Amino acid sequence: MNNTCTFMKNLRVLNNLTQEELSQRIGITASAYSHFETGIRQPDINTLVKLCCFYKINIMHLIYLVCMDMCPTEDQDPGMFQIFTYGSLCSSDENTLITKFRRLDPDDKQNALLFITAAEITENENH
Repeated sequence: MNNTCTFMKNLRVLNNLTQEELSQRIGITASAYSHFETGIRQPDINTLVKLCCFYKINIMHLIYLVCMDMCPTEDQDPGMFQIFTYGSLCSSDENTLITKFRRLDPDDKQNALLFITAAEITENENH
């Protein structure tokens, strides 16, 4: 299951809806919605807008997830990987940190964030 599938399913379940109920509320078939949650198809922009309006969430979050699911890995296409991961906005060191961070398990990600927070506090105290 990709990022978009997981997010869509979790959001639906958190709102105590079946796929049938949600699909009726946003005006698509239950089969089409099922394909989004299973990764058979990606939702089009109209469906993303409907979902965001229904859930009252920022569309950029869903668009980001869809783009990341479509993104090639760094090994497959380094240039496209850099574009999809905001490489044009980051330095080489920042891209390296982002790539390494994404490979960490959730506990290690939390530890890395705590380390960065501690470093920021120390830096602020030194100024």
